[in-house]
Amino acid sequence: MKQISSTDITTWDLPEGAIGRLGRGGVHNNGMAFSPDGAVLVVASEIGCWWYDLAAMAPRALWDTERGMVSAISFSHDARWIAAGNLDGIVKIWDSQTLQCLTKINVPGNSAEKDIGHLIFSSNGQYLAAAGRHRSAVYAWRIDPDTPIAHFTTDQTQEPASGAAAFPISFSPDSSLLAYKSDYNATSVLHVETGENIAKFSDKYTEPLGYYELAFSPCGQYLAACDKRNTIHIWNIHNGILETAPLVYGSSIQVIPIYTSDGTLRVAGLYQNEVVIWDTVEKEKVDAFECWGQYRTASCFSNDGTRFAVPNRRGELHVWIEGPPSTVVSLPGHLPNTNSVVFSKDGSTLVSSTKGRTGNFFWNIAQRRAKQIFPFLADHDLPRSSALSPCEKLLATSGRRRTSKVGTIKIWDLVSGTQVAELIEHQKQVYTLAFSPTGEHLISVCGKSIIVWDALCWEKRHSLIGHIDTIAAVVAFHPNGKHLVTASPDGLALLWNVKSGEQLFSFPTANLLDLTVYKGTPQDIQEVIEKQEPAHRGIKAIAFSSCGTLIAGGMQGEIRVWDAMTSETRMAILPPQSCQKQYALAFSPCSRYLASGAWWQEGQKRVSIRLWEIATGGNIHTFWGHPTDVQDLTFSPDGALLASGGLDGTILLWDMEPFTGS
Repeated sequence: MKQISSTDITTWDLPEGAIGRLGRGGVHNNGMAFSPDGAVLVVASEIGCWWYDLAAMAPRALWDTERGMVSAISFSHDARWIAAGNLDGIVKIWDSQTLQCLTKINVPGNSAEKDIGHLIFSSNGQYLAAAGRHRSAVYAWRIDPDTPIAHFTTDQTQEPASGAAAFPISFSPDSSLLAYKSDYNATSVLHVETGENIAKFSDKYTEPLGYYELAFSPCGQYLAACDKRNTIHIWNIHNGILETAPLVYGSSIQVIPIYTSDGTLRVAGLYQNEVVIWDTVEKEKVDAFECWGQYRTASCFSNDGTRFAVPNRRGELHVWIEGPPSTVVSLPGHLPNTNSVVFSKDGSTLVSSTKGRTGNFFWNIAQRRAKQIFPFLADHDLPRSSALSPCEKLLATSGRRRTSKVGTIKIWDLVSGTQVAELIEHQKQVYTLAFSPTGEHLISVCGKSIIVWDALCWEKRHSLIGHIDTIAAVVAFHPNGKHLVTASPDGLALLWNVKSGEQLFSFPTANLLDLTVYKGTPQDIQEVIEKQEPAHRGIKAIAFSSCGTLIAGGMQGEIRVWDAMTSETRMAILPPQSCQKQYALAFSPCSRYLASGAWWQEGQKRVSIRLWEIATGGNIHTFWGHPTDVQDLTFSPDGALLASGGLDGTILLWDMEPFTGS
């Protein structure tokens, strides 16, 4: 196998201009696979594919990073090849020894259906089956990778349940048959060479099925299938009869079946805080281990059923290895997304939050590793949003939707780990939390309600009334903490007196401005004038300059910069057509520069992070880093680093000194 010489994995395959990466990328459904001998675990992440040596419990390689967004991965049965598919519908076959790409397959389908959810080799290595949303295909990949020998679609009238990227597929041991979901309530068995459907099993449920797994027995006579209701069905392929009564694992969140080499059906039951390995013949537990999970079908067994890998809420991949004694080892760093990033005052620590998955991560910048995760709570208390106080001793968190205490804000002491206050004014999910720079106030946003809290006694001071729609409002404080700007999808940007709750004025978002205000190419300016867009456009990002004189707002196709004292529009920066969604903003500490991060647009391999000079409105440099949306940006206190948090689950660190002279 190709080896990477550096042992510092935070520098592997970095995009140009980046000096470090925190996190290893989120893992998609069916994003893990064991090698046939169980010695290796390969992981398909949003930044590329990882190779983990399980004996050493260490990564050995990272590849397929040009596009990333890898969503499914599989070893061939002889371990010679690895297939990896991404969300663009591209499947690549890799030589497992050299990690060189042997061939590419473009799975048919429109842009909304091409994401690869499942990949599997036949045991003889001749065929490769790929399943995406609504569409699946089988390829004789070594003969003709461009044309499927079998191609089938599923019912187009229904959408898969949340989290289900594709329907499952499974080859029979002799490679002659392929089982697949032919529609939402039926499983079919296809004869690969003839294309004939030899069997079809109807499910007795009418609701769309979400997570679902299929597994052939070693003799090829039986097919095990699990459904959204955590029930295992075992079908006789030859007579179409349900072999045994369905096996129900009702209290589990998800179940995954595998046949061992002796024909025993083994099942992993994924419960809220535990994974249980069951023997379905003896109807008893083989083993169990703790795992705080938001389970997905990334979980997988090894071919012989003696190993099982599962992700947990901390971004760790737990690997269970059957004993005696059985062991559970962990691989860290595969976070699902990064929602926000902020540096500590001394620049030594970066605090990041993940949306609705786990707590806040405190990263040691010098060592490029997580030194603390807080809070790590029971499943129903995991935060949806959070904010760190300026003294760096308090953390505010809000619960997720569908929980008993949704809308409740909890205040935590980071030193003791204890809860110090609970704020219960909101009745619905809180989307935004922010402390004032002085630490005197906390802002919370819920629906159309924006509340100012006294952070000294934890009492409500007043509500800010003015927005029509604030469900996804963004907020930014003046550096002195006395003023606050709020912006939301209603297209309004409003300035408030924090102490009194008085609305001071609004900032104009009308499309038509004086031509001298626009900063962009003549063609872009002319196009803006001709579009005649509505008077107000949704604002997805807002930022105060460090000097407090400017406010920047990120909108579709434009970054608006206002005078914070007069509300006058200073400039309207027009980004290129390929990067219209500039929805992450941060001013440099010197206030001379503005960094903007884009959201992904179809056709892009990478999204941009642009550095703008405020004096001229010019784009002085562009970084191409994350393969999908940039969620947040922050400068280090000395301006030497820029950190970008991505929806891909990583944080990239960028050297700013060559461009800003910091």
